[in-house]
Amino acid sequence: MRVVTALVTLTSRGLTLEPEHPDRGIEPRALAGLLETGTPVPAGATPLAVDPAAVSPADGAVVVNTPRAFLVTTDGFCCATPAGTVVLDVADLTLLWACRSPTPPGAAVAAAATALDGTATPAPSADRLDALLAAGLVLAVGTDAASDRRHEGSTQRTVNRDFDRRKRLVDAATARRAAAPADGRVPVIPVYDPVTPPNLALGLILGVARTYDGGRLNERYRFETDWVVRERGLARRVRHEGPAVLLFSNYVWSHEQNLHVSAAVKAAEPDCVCIHGGPDTPKYEGDVAEYFRVHPHVDVAVRNEGEHAVAEILDRLDGRLAGRNGDLSVLADIPGIVYRDGDTIVRTPDRPRIAELDHLPSPYLDGTFDDFRDLDLEFMIVETNRGCPYGCTFCDWGSATMSRIRQFDLARVFAELEWGARHRVDSIWLADANFGILARDVEIAAKVVELKERYGYPKSFVACWAKNTTKHIEQIIRLFTAADMPFACTLALQSRDPGVLEAVHRKNIKTEAYDRLAIALREAGATVASDIMLGLPGSSLTTFADDLQACIDREIFVTVYLTALLVNSPMNDPHYRHEHRIGSERHEVAPGQFRQIVVSAATFTRDDHATMLRWRRMYRVFENASLLRFVARWVRHRTGMREIDLYTGIEAAVRAAPERFPVTAWILGTMTELTEPGDWAWFYDEIRRYLLEDVVHEVARRDDALRSELDTVLAVQAAFAPRWGQAFPLTLALPHDFARWYLDVRDAVEQGHDWRRTVPVLATYGPGVLEIDDTFDANANLLGSDVLLDYFTAAEFDSPMKRGRVGVTIPA
Repeated sequence: MRVVTALVTLTSRGLTLEPEHPDRGIEPRALAGLLETGTPVPAGATPLAVDPAAVSPADGAVVVNTPRAFLVTTDGFCCATPAGTVVLDVADLTLLWACRSPTPPGAAVAAAATALDGTATPAPSADRLDALLAAGLVLAVGTDAASDRRHEGSTQRTVNRDFDRRKRLVDAATARRAAAPADGRVPVIPVYDPVTPPNLALGLILGVARTYDGGRLNERYRFETDWVVRERGLARRVRHEGPAVLLFSNYVWSHEQNLHVSAAVKAAEPDCVCIHGGPDTPKYEGDVAEYFRVHPHVDVAVRNEGEHAVAEILDRLDGRLAGRNGDLSVLADIPGIVYRDGDTIVRTPDRPRIAELDHLPSPYLDGTFDDFRDLDLEFMIVETNRGCPYGCTFCDWGSATMSRIRQFDLARVFAELEWGARHRVDSIWLADANFGILARDVEIAAKVVELKERYGYPKSFVACWAKNTTKHIEQIIRLFTAADMPFACTLALQSRDPGVLEAVHRKNIKTEAYDRLAIALREAGATVASDIMLGLPGSSLTTFADDLQACIDREIFVTVYLTALLVNSPMNDPHYRHEHRIGSERHEVAPGQFRQIVVSAATFTRDDHATMLRWRRMYRVFENASLLRFVARWVRHRTGMREIDLYTGIEAAVRAAPERFPVTAWILGTMTELTEPGDWAWFYDEIRRYLLEDVVHEVARRDDALRSELDTVLAVQAAFAPRWGQAFPLTLALPHDFARWYLDVRDAVEQGHDWRRTVPVLATYGPGVLEIDDTFDANANLLGSDVLLDYFTAAEFDSPMKRGRVGVTIPA
């Protein structure tokens, strides 16, 4: 077997060499073949020793921390433990494979023996499991293994939490249906798979339909809130119980699954009516025609706001679905929809936007979301207004770009916030396009603070902040800071390049406003993040690198979003696409989630786009996750090389000669969940070699002080890498006071000085002590976080160098 990478990875799904291709997993019996082409055993690594005093638990289960990566050597598989680097044999690694989920010790040993049956490798014994336990590679999780999740990475914890929520909702819905007698009414089923908390759009639609015209639709329809809809289960249900009306709210993250469910339901019961709406349901005429052609199971598509349209559709259908034979001509006078009438696609005139939002019943307050009350939700969506005054071509904010802002009544907003606080919802996420644009947003923030003081919830607050003003936002920041309310402030930068901003019609948003807001946040000590878009028309490799560097200069986290060609955005207008020569392709942005992504334009090629994708991944691990953040600052101080140029230089060198940097190649090429690459020391040894040979080699040969500085910087950097079982606080005694030097650099930057000339080199600083703590569990949040998703955990250890302070651009 050809070794594709230097490391083999163990996740809860099994063993892989190329984690982004799970179908290329390997069986334990193939592990011995990897050793034939392995690397030499690192110095200091020792074979796993059996500790007679270590005994695996008689009751309960054992489990390995996942994900984990092991260096493939000629003598075994190496990884770091609290006691040092150990070398495992094939049987040991097979035992870990058998413990990838909580398993009784005896069953784990038996499973490993079965996996190796018929090979030359002897079956593992129970004492080897004890040795793995003593080394800290396996945990004893007790009798309640399901609730003891110390072994799970953050991505795995999220998956399991979502699974638990689904199961509880399914159990409640099953019991409810079993207790309800058949009454002849047609079911109206909102289709929703709750990876996210309650679907606000579907809840609003149900509320309007149930109260339509005095509630008379309830005589003909049974409005259901099962909330978890499985493709096969729903198809089986309509086949046995008869036709239903299915409601699909299509977003970029849900549309693919919704289409699968819709197709399955129509195949099982053709008289079902499938109504699709939401921001990802097309509205441009050419796109609509293609949509109905490709998806014959779609009966109706609702354009823009759908609450009143769905109620009117149900009214015209009059509860009579069976025997309709596809005749939907009764819908002809309903504005804002497209429907299939036999072989004809009928488009009705546009529907005016809803002027009085408070006519929409709140699903939180009318009982629609009662099933979610006791599920310990991580967050809930609250909408305080609709509309956005800007017209960015990449955006379709609820199909309401360049529209006036319409507001929900403040008393209603307060009541929904209190619903979340009473039911222990961790975080409030606002659906508003520009929080802080209205004076009353300060009152909303004050209400959130009041609820936290009264109930202990919400624990945090997330919003898309106003883009052109800081007046109200500064008041909100002061409120949240005084109340110790964690809040995420995302500066929706997208790009700072004037040519890019002009191409996407964003010039009306002044980038200087971001700097003013950043300064206010810095003074409040808040953690700040920014959105950068990869692949906007007008962009290039240079503008993308400059945008990333601008965020480095301001010491803020960055979420790099792929530019999706949103179906209803101005960017998808045929004239705009032609003008900017936009090329796109279907791209899997997460397992089972596909989007149409811009991959070329007049200013960048497909090859450029591929390079930017690699830089995006590189930036996440090197800068956001702080694997090289301090190294990069030091290199810039010593050489003048920008941080982003160091990162891209490493990426290019690794791609050109992966055999020279095998661990770094694994991190940049095949690691999907952030974890220790066997031992972080191997990664930093490769970085040291790159810096000495490719970056500072001429200086290093004649400057002993530089080598001393490099030793200090790498020691600091390694301490910030996440590790399984890491204890905090950490105290580092350093030959040079790195924290003092770093703060001097930051102060010089914020004062507008040329910091490379005004701050002395690190070697001039005497010995120092660096304290590192982990108040907010950043270690656990980083380990196992998925580096391939559109976002990356903005987790950070506590130290004097913690981000959240931003300021002026660093001079070159």
